[in-house]
Amino acid sequence: SKKVLLSVAVFALVAFAFMALPTLPAQAQSGGTGKIEGQITNNTKDAKATSTASLDVVLVAVPMSASTMLTTTGKSDATGKFSFTNLDIVSTTRYFVTTNYGGVDYFSDLLTFSSPLSTSLAANFPIFESTDDPAVLKVTQTHLVFDVQTPWLAVQEILALENTSDRVYIGKTAGPHRFTLTVPLLPKAIDVQFDDPNIQDSVLI
Repeated sequence: SKKVLLSVAVFALVAFAFMALPTLPAQAQSGGTGKIEGQITNNTKDAKATSTASLDVVLVAVPMSASTMLTTTGKSDATGKFSFTNLDIVSTTRYFVTTNYGGVDYFSDLLTFSSPLSTSLAANFPIFESTDDPAVLKVTQTHLVFDVQTPWLAVQEILALENTSDRVYIGKTAGPHRFTLTVPLLPKAIDVQFDDPNIQDSVLI
């Protein structure tokens, strides 16, 4: 989806809430009879035909009883196709496929083998060329929510953003982190903080 919701809370503080995926450990996949295969396509109209070839593709398995994720790494072929075999088909194990293209991580949907007869799953997903031009982003909706918390006034600003291009917006690189989007704070906002302590007060990742 091209639409993204961005929420900013300002009340003597400004809060941004984001979820981050954990780092993937490198572990071997256990043997089985299942197979996951898929196709990576580049959905940017002027992308090179070879852009999906020879990409590192990682299959991630999340068993219900495991305390960590299991990973297997492969490569896409000349047309962007990939395949993983000998997989555990237990219905409580969830899988997804990920790759990195142009410095951006892409993920398939979550997959499960729903029954012993289901031994093959498809994990097709797109990638895009990137741009650092913020002009491709359009604010489609703005909402302000006010909450009186004496002696403070809490103001939550919710922005609905749409990427109007066929490229993924990644922001320009500055410092140790890549800037994604600049959001102005309300005048005289004080005690600015983030919900996620791992995010710097000037950078969203």
